[in-house]
Amino acid sequence: MKQQRPAVITLELLAVLMIMGIANFLLATNDPGYFSLPFNPYFILALFATVLYGKYYGFFSLIVAIVFIVIPIPVYKYFYESYHITLSYWMKLGQKMVTPFTLTLVGVFIFGLIRDSLKTELDKTKYILGSITKEKNILQREVDALKQVNRELEKRVYSQEDSTIMLYSKIQELYSLNFQKGLELLLTIAQTYTGATVCSIWEHNQELRRLELRLNYGWDMDMERITRIAVEDSIEGWVLRNNMMFSVRMVMQYDNLARMDKGRNILTVPVTVGHKVWGVFNIEDIPFEKYNLYTEKYLLMIMALVSPALEKAMEYEAFSIQENVNLVTGFPPFSHFYIILEQELSRVKLEKGTLSVMIVELVNYEKLLHELSKDGVYSLFVIISERIKELSDSKAMFFHYKNDNQISFILPNLDYDGCSLFCLNILEMINKRTWELNKKTVLPEIIMGYTSLTEDKQSAEDLLAIAENLLEMQKI
Repeated sequence: MKQQRPAVITLELLAVLMIMGIANFLLATNDPGYFSLPFNPYFILALFATVLYGKYYGFFSLIVAIVFIVIPIPVYKYFYESYHITLSYWMKLGQKMVTPFTLTLVGVFIFGLIRDSLKTELDKTKYILGSITKEKNILQREVDALKQVNRELEKRVYSQEDSTIMLYSKIQELYSLNFQKGLELLLTIAQTYTGATVCSIWEHNQELRRLELRLNYGWDMDMERITRIAVEDSIEGWVLRNNMMFSVRMVMQYDNLARMDKGRNILTVPVTVGHKVWGVFNIEDIPFEKYNLYTEKYLLMIMALVSPALEKAMEYEAFSIQENVNLVTGFPPFSHFYIILEQELSRVKLEKGTLSVMIVELVNYEKLLHELSKDGVYSLFVIISERIKELSDSKAMFFHYKNDNQISFILPNLDYDGCSLFCLNILEMINKRTWELNKKTVLPEIIMGYTSLTEDKQSAEDLLAIAENLLEMQKI
């Protein structure tokens, strides 16, 4: 039963006493206090209040009742009926009141003691029952947790041999994949063996001193996510700098980790490629029964086993890219541009950000090729790209495009309107500037194709098709 507040109880008692007083005034003016009746309603109410609410409310009701008996009716008689009130009137009223008042006073005291004693015992019983209920709930949760852990241990024991063989075959598979596919397989392996429901792989960008998202599993694509994390003041950065595993329980032990914690790290381990820390693997969410020392050790073992395979894949990829990089410009080929564009698009979509792609085509390529040679034209591309970098505050990433007379670059955080204005600035810069190469003045004629990430055009293929179509329209 809901316990009433003292103010509410007091107002309720006053209301009942006022009703009794009004009834006494209207129906029995010659009998103030109902003393002619076999029982007195005022004093009965005092006893009732004592039993129900306690002795203090009983005393309060008794005192207010005496006030209602002694004052209202005599005052009315004196002023409106010209009734001369003498001392004998008060003495008679006192004689009528003394016995029921005394009995009621004793009753309030005795019943109050009994009621308070019973209430104290009842409160103790409620407290004991509440404590027992809480302890039972805690024990029930512990039992449920132990059952989950026991099922996990049984599953682990039954499947240990098969899972070890499967892990070995998966890691051997890494040796036959390129680096990107290797990372995808690593994410699958780690997610499978740890049971993580949300996890991600982050690559360390040494030049910008930040971690950039490479792959993720379980992310809600409708939510805005960060895809770049500073190396300083972050759990991921701490793992990277110290080449150590982070577990969420460490937040309770170390104040520096508690200050950096943003609630997105359950387990975070470094990803090493050979002897170098390449990035980090982060688990954001994991079932309760999976978060244990066994999972931590298993995760560290997986990272140690995949490290040599990832090193081989990275060496092959680096050699392949380096082999195809233009010796004069230093720009990677179109194939690498396409891979980087897809990665950037994935990150920008998660951030709900913007990105633009631009293609620069040298229209008088054949003429310049005759005047400067192929290496000379490539050197001109280098000079032009340096001026474009200045315009973009060094944010543009340059690549060769499909044809020898084309280069392309990616600009993050630029929407379609900004991209159009940026292209106009480039064309103005090309046309107004005097270009010299090997002490010769050259006149480059360029056209530009550009596009930006939109809601309906989100794939790399769609974006490049739009930019190429714009180039073709300018040639007509």
